[in-house]
Amino acid sequence: MRKLIEGRPALVVIDMQKGGEMSADQSGIAGMPGFEGRVRRIRAIVDAARAAKIPVIFFQEAHRPDHVDFGRELDGAEGVHCVEGAPGTELVDALRPLPNEYFIRKRRYSGFFGTDFQILLRGLKVSERARS
Repeated sequence: MRKLIEGRPALVVIDMQKGGEMSADQSGIAGMPGFEGRVRRIRAIVDAARAAKIPVIFFQEAHRPDHVDFGRELDGAEGVHCVEGAPGTELVDALRPLPNEYFIRKRRYSGFFGTDFQILLRGLKVSERARS
C-alpha cells in the first residue's frame, strides 16, 4: 500500500486574490462561482500542511501600474487585472503566507516564467512521488 504523501512535498497556493470575490467589472477578469467555499477548503489544506510541516508556497499575480509587464493577459479576452495597489490584487486575508513561508509574485500566468519557483523547489528538495 502506498502512503498518502510520498517524497518531499510542498503545497502551492496559486493566485487566491481578493479579485476572486469581485465582479468582472470591478476586478477586470471574471471570477468563478463559489469563491468563498474554495477559500475555506484551501485554508483547511493549508492548515493541514502547516501542521504536517510541509512547506507552503503562495503565488500572487501582480502587474505594474503602467502595464509594461502585461503579456497575452490583454489579448482581448480579459480586462486589466491584478495591478499592483489595486484592491483585488492582494491575497485574501485567510490565505496569506506566515513569516516562515514562501511568497512569489508573478508577472505572467505561469509560476515558472520569470520567477524563482524552480530554484525554490530545488532548495526545498521537493521531489516527485516515488514511481512504481
